[in-house]
Amino acid sequence: MPFIDVVSFELTEDSHNYGAFELDWNDIFVTQLRINGFNGKTDEDVVENWFTVVCRNIALETYEQEEANTVTDNSNAIESAGQFVRRKSRGDGKSEVQ
Repeated sequence: MPFIDVVSFELTEDSHNYGAFELDWNDIFVTQLRINGFNGKTDEDVVENWFTVVCRNIALETYEQEEANTVTDNSNAIESAGQFVRRKSRGDGKSEVQ
């Protein structure tokens, strides 16, 4: 039976925006990933490619849900989950959010 397990998770002391996961898996899990199109030279590469896709999908889903819950008025104040933030265009296609 395939399995993957999160052995540990650590956040950096400087910033909680960065961290590391230690994963454990078996050969059957990697075989399933390869069958489903995940590639890599080593088993670690295959699992890392899969994990990157999972994290990307979580981030995109969260972003899309936040955008769906965002209401913008003419003053650029945004209400999301009961909190107001200001979004200001930087003019380079990116925005600052305060």
